[in-house]
Amino acid sequence: MVPPGAQPVARSSCQSGVTTITGLPHLLHVSELEVHTGGAGMDIPLTPGEQPLKLTGNRVWDATLQLVEYLRDLGPHHVADCVIDLGAGTGVAGLACHSLGAAEVVLTDLPSQLPLLQANVEANRVSSGKVWAETLDWRCSAEAERLVAGQLKGAVLWVLAAEVLYPREQQLSLVDAFFDTLLAILTAWAKNTATVFLAYEERSASVTEAWRSRALQHGFLVQEVVSKDRVPLVFELRLPHKARLAAAQGLADRAQSVAIFEAHWELLQPFVEHGLRDVARAHVAGVLDVPSMLVSWHAQRVLQQYHDLSRVFGAIADLRDARLVTAAEGQIHNLQSQLLQLELPTDHRAAHAELGRTKLAMRQLQALLHDLPQGPLPGPALVATIRFKGLEVASLLPTLEEEPVFGADSQDHRTCSATAILDDADLEASLPETVAAVYAAILDEVASLSGTKEDGSKSWQLQAAEDLLALLDDCTPEAAREWLETWRAGPETGTPTPSVRRAALAAPLERQLKSG
Repeated sequence: MVPPGAQPVARSSCQSGVTTITGLPHLLHVSELEVHTGGAGMDIPLTPGEQPLKLTGNRVWDATLQLVEYLRDLGPHHVADCVIDLGAGTGVAGLACHSLGAAEVVLTDLPSQLPLLQANVEANRVSSGKVWAETLDWRCSAEAERLVAGQLKGAVLWVLAAEVLYPREQQLSLVDAFFDTLLAILTAWAKNTATVFLAYEERSASVTEAWRSRALQHGFLVQEVVSKDRVPLVFELRLPHKARLAAAQGLADRAQSVAIFEAHWELLQPFVEHGLRDVARAHVAGVLDVPSMLVSWHAQRVLQQYHDLSRVFGAIADLRDARLVTAAEGQIHNLQSQLLQLELPTDHRAAHAELGRTKLAMRQLQALLHDLPQGPLPGPALVATIRFKGLEVASLLPTLEEEPVFGADSQDHRTCSATAILDDADLEASLPETVAAVYAAILDEVASLSGTKEDGSKSWQLQAAEDLLALLDDCTPEAAREWLETWRAGPETGTPTPSVRRAALAAPLERQLKSG
């Protein structure tokens, strides 16, 4: 119910970077800073602890004001005892709850946002309640769980999330992280009276679909409470008691799985490249037999490296030295014989060690062949199977299919695919996930072009990447196919990345559209 005579919550003035918010029991005076321009996703630091390139948290967004007005209109008797403001930005939503009489309010955001938050807290201490700011990355659910368990007391909790979900490169993984944090908070809260308020201006149907799907998956009750021109702006989410119990059990199971992963990662880490920990952890997420799946993942990487190395096998005659040719042919024969039917030891540590020895043999062969040109995949010789505990965990099998070569007539080539036999159907990617993955691959390619003969195509590829990222606003197969046509054609001017390489970068999207 709207309080009698209540005015809309709005900005009334902005002087010297300080905005006044009216319509609350007390005026709020909050500092805003200029929002830096930049591409989608640049609001997230590339490296933890660094400054983001695009400071979207430095301004007051309209959806935040709509949320504040809705909370005010609930009436003073409905104000929560404790409030957590996730991704608080300027802190307006949480500070409004402080003005409305909440006993404890904590404003949280990334370290780069903390100075602005703390300044706004000091400028707006208007009641006897506690209000403070602290660092919390809502992509890390453990941080949120510690906050609830260690500091907050009361019977009623509000969790505010204003303008934290919007189109960006890793939006689906961010939606997952956001709900992981919500579940951690709600299951750590001792009482049942907890409500999540999600406010944002919809800029992408795919974002809304993603978070609604995740909410439904965990049993949240979702209600649209504020809309504008029939477009929802504010949502109220509640997690029933039974769903909270299920979520708590799920978090406990995940914690156990993480502990198992960490123990077995120690066995695997000496045999794989640095920086793959998060990749491996994502691969085994939700799997019951984590140790065996890590062996499968390791085996797949070995066969992928074998697949890549085999492209130079047909060029060993270019070594010119007969002794080198003989040595290379012998190493290739030994490698092919070993991988044709490799049975790993049943002990996990020994299995990883065996795969590590296989990779060492490939590295030695690669050192011998490092200057040779790549060619098409060899024919029937490129067959491999790796078994563990009587099961095929990875295989490399030749299949005849069309390999697209953009910018030229397509021809039939013999290609191979590394496949995991262990059931892990959840790893199938959606179209938005595939678009995001191809976008990331193009950016990696751009980063590798500096100083090469292909450096001239960087600006074109950056523009193509931005065009691809724009598809996430409304990701449809038709729009993806249109982007692919442009990508196939290449730039009109400048030195393009070779068409075969462009085909490889976009291959996941090509396969996604064909399978759809």
